[in-house]
Amino acid sequence: MRLRTAASSASQLQRVQLLFDSTATPLERHGLQQSFGRRGLASVAYTHFSTILASRIFPSRSRLGKRLFLRSVGSSWEEKQREHLAYTRGKLAPYRRAFKRGSLALYRHGPQPSQELVVVFTGLMARLGMPLPTFLQEISFSGLDVAVVLYPRDKTGSYQAHLPGLGDRLENSLPQMRDRLADYDLTKSRIIATSAGTIPAGLAAVQWGAKKLVSVGTVALAERLLLEQLAADEALAPRLGSVEALFVYGENAPIRDVSIARKMAQHFGAETEMISGARHVPLHPLVERGVFASWVESRLLI
Repeated sequence: MRLRTAASSASQLQRVQLLFDSTATPLERHGLQQSFGRRGLASVAYTHFSTILASRIFPSRSRLGKRLFLRSVGSSWEEKQREHLAYTRGKLAPYRRAFKRGSLALYRHGPQPSQELVVVFTGLMARLGMPLPTFLQEISFSGLDVAVVLYPRDKTGSYQAHLPGLGDRLENSLPQMRDRLADYDLTKSRIIATSAGTIPAGLAAVQWGAKKLVSVGTVALAERLLLEQLAADEALAPRLGSVEALFVYGENAPIRDVSIARKMAQHFGAETEMISGARHVPLHPLVERGVFASWVESRLLI
């Protein structure tokens, strides 16, 4: 993974950073850090992009002002990378990207498909509550492959309608996912979703008859879509009870998070869990406390 894209604004640089955070593997993140050496990510980013900004985008600003502005954007991201690299314990996770097609990417832990699959549905702007390399590193002990469904980044795409590259409607997208993940028995899949990712995740868990579902920061639309699908297909209702589910919210999250988590839990006959001192998507605090690996093992993997 290389930062080569010529950014015409700080927002474009941030998009590059977001793309990296949502698609890179632990090995790629480590390689990127190593390749920059002592200069660091921010130094390379601001030196490259400030020249473009100076000559083409903001001619009225001084060269020094442009460099300082862009450097601040890069420095903030660099600090987050260093923070998450500090969480890395033991060997780097060996995950490699098997493919990325549209919204769906598959990361394999070894040369052959694992017996079970972890499916991740991210929230808005592909956010998981932590960079993907951190998630993969934390879950590597399981030896399981990981499929990641990214929330559409464009303004027209929406989980309400479809998953880009996976069909023109949401109900068509999930069967296409099954086809592309044909190496795995999705009735044994373990699904974790954050925020808006709970919209397709709830439907996927019911349609596939998934083994487990952990929803973090559930949104109201997830319940409405689930009820609509259950009304349209009576055969889905009996599957609700077969999915072992957990709905998680942060202690300091908006009250609507608590309400919808409890409502969804009632539909699935499931439980809720509150993460102390956390907000809407309370996964990063678990990483900071050094307990995310054990938490995800007990809630999702056992």
